[in-house]
Amino acid sequence: MLLIIFETAKYDPKELSQEDFKRMIVMMFFQILRDPMTQINGLKFIHDFQGTTLQHFRQCTPQNLYLVYNLAMRCFPARYKEVHVINESFFVKPCWTFLKPFLSEKFRNRVYFHSNTEKLFDHFPRAVLPTEYGGELRYDNMEDWSRKANVDHKHHGVTGQPNYY
Repeated sequence: MLLIIFETAKYDPKELSQEDFKRMIVMMFFQILRDPMTQINGLKFIHDFQGTTLQHFRQCTPQNLYLVYNLAMRCFPARYKEVHVINESFFVKPCWTFLKPFLSEKFRNRVYFHSNTEKLFDHFPRAVLPTEYGGELRYDNMEDWSRKANVDHKHHGVTGQPNYY
């Protein structure tokens, strides 16, 4: 099972255009789907909305929300196990209200809203959560992963890695 943590505050809409942000998300999904264990076991997401501003909310147009939904649910053959929302700001509820009718009941039941990070321990062992959420996992250097992902994506774009089996 792959755990993906997305921290909204680390995305600055002034520094990274919306189009480049969308490209980055697509590249991330391509990279994630290359791993056979992810293909088998699926994905769990943690969305941390601490520091969400009006700049972020402006990106959540109905068109963009629907695009993200279609991208995730219909374009990538991923197995979505759970989505956890923490540090929810008042911007999240309107977006959730808009998206909820488009989601299947099965997926809606896999979305969890947590009032604090301690509630994450009901769903994840401490070993897989970063220290900033009370877990034991340390990120030594995500730059190495980013470089590898960029090289892999450059050499094996949409077609993915060669099949060695």
